[in-house]
Amino acid sequence: MNEKGFTLIEIIAVLVILGILAAIAIPKYIDLQNTARDKTLERAMAEGLSTVAIQYARITLSYNKFPTEVEIANAAAARPPSGDFDYSFTPGSGEITVTTSWSNAALAGYSSTKTRIFKLQ
Repeated sequence: MNEKGFTLIEIIAVLVILGILAAIAIPKYIDLQNTARDKTLERAMAEGLSTVAIQYARITLSYNKFPTEVEIANAAAARPPSGDFDYSFTPGSGEITVTTSWSNAALAGYSSTKTRIFKLQ
């Protein structure tokens, strides 16, 4: 008999190799996704800080006075950057705390928030 095909041992060996590759590749892929999301959130945080700086400059130049922390935070909250993020601008003593978090429902299971302080002096 001259039958052609794979033996059971060969098929099992291929399945074991595929299982090992999947065990290595899937966690690495998930780590890469989380790293990309963290970098995107950092970019969004930079946009939030830029918004505060722009509003500080806009109010200073428009009204020829140094604005209060509350004025800057309110102006920044009225004009937040667009995108899949929620921004919070909280005035403090000589500073504004900017908090950025995901608002995209497609990222179910992934939750992250970044907070930075913008010093006015």
